[in-house]
Amino acid sequence: MGLTLRNQQQRDGAPGDGCRLCRNRSAVLKDSHIIPKWAWRVSRTRGAANPEAVTVEDGVAYQTSHQIVEKLLCADCEERFSVFEGYVRSLVYTDGTSAPIFDKAETQPIVRRTDTGEEARYLPLDNVDVDKIARFAISVFWRSHVAKRDNAGQVDLGATHGEHFRQFLLGRRAFPSSSALLLSLLAPDDEEGACFNRTVCVPITNRDTVGVRHEFIICGFIFELHTGINSWTKKSRWLRDTACLMRHGRRLAALMPAKDSRLIRVVHAQVKTAEVRVKGMYSNRTRAGTVPRKLR
Repeated sequence: MGLTLRNQQQRDGAPGDGCRLCRNRSAVLKDSHIIPKWAWRVSRTRGAANPEAVTVEDGVAYQTSHQIVEKLLCADCEERFSVFEGYVRSLVYTDGTSAPIFDKAETQPIVRRTDTGEEARYLPLDNVDVDKIARFAISVFWRSHVAKRDNAGQVDLGATHGEHFRQFLLGRRAFPSSSALLLSLLAPDDEEGACFNRTVCVPITNRDTVGVRHEFIICGFIFELHTGINSWTKKSRWLRDTACLMRHGRRLAALMPAKDSRLIRVVHAQVKTAEVRVKGMYSNRTRAGTVPRKLR
């Protein structure tokens, strides 16, 4: 199932014309996907009369093959991002029941305490290229931030962080110390929540107790980016020292059932209350029954 959360405000991108990443003003821009093309293919239901993803937009659920693209990047920068995208593509859920990351990690989950003192399961990412995963996630957040399309997500990194992450993606600056990037994986043994393993949700921004939280879902991977963490409280230190993918030492991904994910609960609520409407390229075949029963 694909989910699109629309943002009705238009945002300014990088100053001037040209590529938003390298700032080459004479570059020919490509049609850049905010969410990679492969994610929408994975979210389709194979063998169904209408295989297209269920999209929820402004309280309406419909099926469509439409993807979110905007002329953002030159060919060289598209190629830079495609390396990260291709690697993550090789790790995510593709059939709703298994994700290759669990085999590639070649480690068993461990138990660690969260910032609230509760025990939780984590997957050590010892044999996984965490840097590529992190750069993929930052590239999606950053693309949503600079895009002008109103359905590209609701991310506002702010001018300072937006520029810092642009430089990070170009390899010119380190990951900012006032930020933390977290990865949670939907647990493979969560049969009840397996219907969410192919969910796609564009990035959104919210404020929480330690700063600003940006998040998105892609095929069983839930990314959280915390920015503007100025006061290192107990939770802030936990984000930085234990949960952050860019931390020094052993990197971990949280394992969680779908019901424990805040963003999955938002998705569930959106789908459950959405009005099913005929719309999209395959609109003549769209029916209320195409919204999975578990999601209604």
